[in-house]
Amino acid sequence: MLNALAVKVDAAQHAAHTTLGNQVSGARGDVILAEDPGIKSNPSYWPFMDDLKDMVGGALSVVFVVAVAAILGAAAILMIGKLSSSSELSRRSTTILVAILIFATIAGSASAAVGFFTDIKLF
Repeated sequence: MLNALAVKVDAAQHAAHTTLGNQVSGARGDVILAEDPGIKSNPSYWPFMDDLKDMVGGALSVVFVVAVAAILGAAAILMIGKLSSSSELSRRSTTILVAILIFATIAGSASAAVGFFTDIKLF
């Protein structure tokens, strides 16, 4: 079974890629197939990987604590802006609140994304 990655190229790029892999002619141009070298991730090779995972876990905990504090602060400012009828304060605090929630979502899903794309289970 051939593990291959198909890359679409046009006629101008074809001349530059003539030495790569197997070439297959297609209806819209040439497709170059590159074979998978079979290199797998091996996090246990490095002796410091367990310490690094612990440091990343600690940093992630700090990020969550700071994000929760920032969410509470932005919500308090939003409430003050609404109660004082300050549209500028309400608008800015809402923007900050949404940005913090997006940041916290990205930080929380980073471990799952690394695990999904690399088969390295961080936690």
